[in-house]
Amino acid sequence: MALEFTDTNFFREVIFSDKLCVVDFWSEWCGSCAAMRPVIEALADEYAGKVNVGKINVDRNPYRALKYNITSLPVIAFFRDGKLVYKHVGIIPKDKLDKEIQEYLKSPDKIQACLEPLHEAREWPGPPLLHPLPG
Repeated sequence: MALEFTDTNFFREVIFSDKLCVVDFWSEWCGSCAAMRPVIEALADEYAGKVNVGKINVDRNPYRALKYNITSLPVIAFFRDGKLVYKHVGIIPKDKLDKEIQEYLKSPDKIQACLEPLHEAREWPGPPLLHPLPG
């Protein structure tokens, strides 16, 4: 069964995880997201104990969607060591997604080329600052 990620548990379950994390950014109104649901559930069962596979509802958890610039759905994202390392927008067949997971498990330093400029250290675990700190 796929994990349920939220803005509240995202750090504990994804950012601070010692495993590769596969996150499905989805919404109830998205037909393509519904098509991905059985794929995510099947992969969660297949990789249980090896990879954290779960989903986050962007309507109920808008901070994560904003943080990772989620503007279309569904988005499948991989996180490792607190960093976004892979991002796919749209439907992806199970066999192709499975192949991507296998590649990222085999290559611990792999980062999707388009994400390299955005690759950053672990993010700060709190909400964004509304006002700059004095001094």
